[in-house]
Formats: sequence, structure tokens, C-alpha cells
Amino acid sequence: MKIHNSARIPGPKSKQIVFDSKKYVAKSNYVGLYGVALEKGNKSTVYDVDGNKYIDFLGGAAANILGYNNQEIIRAYQETATKIHHSCTPYSLNAQVINLAKKLCNITNIIGDKAVMFGLTGSDSIDGAIKCARKYTNKKIIVSFEKSYHGQTGLSFKASGFNKLSEHIFQRDNFIKVPFPRNREEAKEVIREIKIIFQNYPVAAFLIEPILGDAGCIVPPDNFLKEITRMTTENNIILIDDEIQMGMGRTGKWFAYEHYGIEPDIIVIGKGLSSEYLPISAVIGKKNIINSLDKAEHVFTYSAHPPSCAVASTVIDIMENQDIISNVVIQGIRLQKGLEKIKQDYPTIVKDVRGIGLSQAVEINGVASLVGLRCLSYGLYPGYYGAKNETLRLQPPLNITGEEVNYAIDVIRTVINEIYNNKIPEETKELHKKYCLGLGVI
Repeated sequence: MKIHNSARIPGPKSKQIVFDSKKYVAKSNYVGLYGVALEKGNKSTVYDVDGNKYIDFLGGAAANILGYNNQEIIRAYQETATKIHHSCTPYSLNAQVINLAKKLCNITNIIGDKAVMFGLTGSDSIDGAIKCARKYTNKKIIVSFEKSYHGQTGLSFKASGFNKLSEHIFQRDNFIKVPFPRNREEAKEVIREIKIIFQNYPVAAFLIEPILGDAGCIVPPDNFLKEITRMTTENNIILIDDEIQMGMGRTGKWFAYEHYGIEPDIIVIGKGLSSEYLPISAVIGKKNIINSLDKAEHVFTYSAHPPSCAVASTVIDIMENQDIISNVVIQGIRLQKGLEKIKQDYPTIVKDVRGIGLSQAVEINGVASLVGLRCLSYGLYPGYYGAKNETLRLQPPLNITGEEVNYAIDVIRTVINEIYNNKIPEETKELHKKYCLGLGVI
């Protein structure tokens, strides 16, 4: 497999779209990884408006779990939309919402009766989970991790640990942040801090990302999440698990928390639930907690939209029928081993490789966004994140092939070698300064 794109990425048509966006689109709506405008895709391949071709290892921020132009998903949308494109489910139920709710309850291992509450984005479903916890416990304090990311709506924004994002916008009353440890010693300190908080504050819920996503795919130390679960149970505190980025098979299990032997009270999913074809999210939890909210206390005109529910049901069917999660395990191991070998060969440039399944991160001693931009010239479209845009983000569709994974490894090795030998083209460096914005603000 060989892909040769122009080194002048972004191309002229992409540059024009970026230019026009500055005139007409709000600044807050554009983070801008590379200044590239995408036009079409098929399976794991995506094309920009200038005709450049890429193997997609960004996956629409981990949401595009089954690739582009999936005809089975498209048919599910089309067949439902031609029958009933909207029912306003809060007022008038439809069969699609019941079918999806049953499937979501079946793929979670929460013990006892469960219920599902639907939304449009992971953000609003985090809001819904917090509402449930507060009403059920009659307490207000929410504990979450520094550098966690839970969304952009009112409560989810406050719960997130991206401090600079919310400066001058929200007061953080009733939200407490604790560090996310990287090793056992740090974990001990954090556990001590959590104990003090639980003893001194009326905590309604602990909101976790089992693996910190946008902070750079940071994996927790052994038994850390088990200890948190034990403490929340002992103190009658709701454990909310944010699976928006890492759920739906991304880590080689349906949900990331399953790797750590814990059972949350509430699970929040979004992104991959529809494989990015339509906006839909869900809160799945113990029925007595979810039903603490009364009618209309968490409802939207488009929640449980019939075609969206049909698409999400089809995504679950494809995941099961095609054994997608097994592919995640196989290709995840392949990807991580290849990245670890690059780290061994270039230890002065690659600081760390971490992740589970098809959510892998490569921490660069320098700026990962420059590595990412150069990868585009060789036909690989990765992401990047972290406090200083220092971490390459690799989250391809879950049905990615071994050949495509090998190609990604080869491209990353080639670019790291160029960095090592100072052979990145000057033009690429200039384009990087102008077009690679990135989040980089945690």
C-alpha cells in the first residue's frame, strides 16, 4: 500500500474553506487540526476537497467506528426515514426507541433492572446523568478528574477538567476536581484526597473517564478504579462512567470500564453509538436512579429520533454479527506493538506509547501536530491532543484492516525518522504554524 499526496497540505480548496469559515463561522466552532476540509469517504479511507487520500486514523474523534459509506447503516436510516422521519418521541413513542433501549440494556453488565435515557450528544447525556445523581441522592457535589473532558453543555462543561475552556463562562460551584494518577504512588495520594472529600462534602456522584481521552489517552494504574468504586459504594455515592469516547468497542470490550473489574451505577455513551451517522447519545443506568427524574426533566424534541435509533440498533447488530470487537483486539495489539518498536528505535523523540485496543497515543518529545501534518503527505490522517498538542491520537474505525494498520505504523516511523534527521520540509513547518491549531488548552 502506497499513498503519495502533495506535501502542500492543506491544499488551495481547503485553504479557501478555512478562509471563508473565518468570515462566516463562529471561532468557537473550529479547533482546526490541519486546515483540511474533508469531502468524501469509503470504508477506512477519506478524501479532502483537493483530492488527497488518507487512511483515517482520527475516526471523527473516535466516533466513526464502522467507517464511511456503510450501506447497511445507510439503509437502516433510509428505510426508517421514509416511513417516519420524526415522531417527537417524548410525546409519541415509536418502535425504534424500544428496540434500541433493549439492546443497550443487553450489552451492559449493570446488575438489576436498567433504564435508558436518550439525548443528542454525549454532553447533554452527561448533564442527564448528573441530574439523576443529584435528584436521587439529594446532594449536589460532583467529583471528577482534572484534565477529563465530559462535554460542552452546562453541567458537562463544569465537570470537565479543561480549565481554560471555561474561564469567564461558568462558576464551578459544587464541582470538585482531583488529579488522575499515572502510577501507583500518585494513585495512593489521590485516593487519600478522595477520602477527605467524601468525608467532608455532600457528594452526589463521582464522574469518571476510565481512560482519560482528550488529555492524551491516559490509562489508570492497577486497582485505582476498583478502589474508587469501593469508596463510592461505601459512601452511597453514584458512580457515573463516561464512555463517550472509549465505549462502543473502542478498547476491545463494549465499554472501557470492563477492563478494570468495576460496575458503574450509570454509563453515558455517545459518539460511536451511531458510528457518527446521526447525533444520538444515551444514559444507561440502574432503573431506580434513572427514574428519579420525573417526566420532562431531561427531554429534547429530537431525543430518541426514530431514524437515529434505527441506525444505532444497526450499529450494535453489525458489531455483534461481524465480531468487530475481536478485530479491535487483534488490530489493537498489532498497532501497539508497532508503535512500541518505534519508541524503542527513537527514544529521544517518542516519550511514551499508551492505550488499549484501537485507542492508542504516541507522546512526542516536541509537537505531535507537526508529526500529524507530515503524516498527511503519506496518506495517513491521525489526530493529536494533550495539554501542549504533544500526543498523536490514533483512533481508526474498528473494522480497520491489518494492512491499513501496518501502513499507519510505517508512515509514523517514516515521519519520526524525518524528525530525527531534521528532514521535515520547511514548507510543512510553515503550514504547521498557520493551520495546526489543536485543542492544547487543558
